[in-house]
Amino acid sequence: MSTAAAAASETVLVLERQYLNDCTVGALKKGETIICHTLELAWRNNMRRVSCIPEGRYELVPNPNPKTRFPGSWLVRNVPNRSAILFHPGNDASLEDGNEDVDTMGCILPQTRIVYTSGVWRGEQSATAFRALTTVLQQLARNGHRVFLQITSLTQRMPEKNG
Repeated sequence: MSTAAAAASETVLVLERQYLNDCTVGALKKGETIICHTLELAWRNNMRRVSCIPEGRYELVPNPNPKTRFPGSWLVRNVPNRSAILFHPGNDASLEDGNEDVDTMGCILPQTRIVYTSGVWRGEQSATAFRALTTVLQQLARNGHRVFLQITSLTQRMPEKNG
């Protein structure tokens, strides 16, 4: 296979993040088109279950785990020091103030939009956004594309909270 043909079979989706004190928000794009917004945990040095994943390039594949809580989810492969990082529905990524309703432990939550209400950033219509994302990913896979996620930031990381 020629280099041009190999390059043509790869698609890179770009996740542009903004780091906030209590969560990370972003826009997932294919080219200049926003597929969905995203909601993740705040950056806490890539600590398992309490931090979003590091910036970098990762392959996206259908989740091969038949026992997953999230059927139809997509796995983010080869995240350093992490496993089972998925794109799946959920609307809450704040661990602040002992929140027990958080929907992620490091995964990426697709959103139709993100709002700040009652002192917390929350996503809205995550299932709708997840279906839109899944449609794009399935179409690319059917057309023989390997799909990669490039995570970048729009802002500098927020400093860690003290105490």
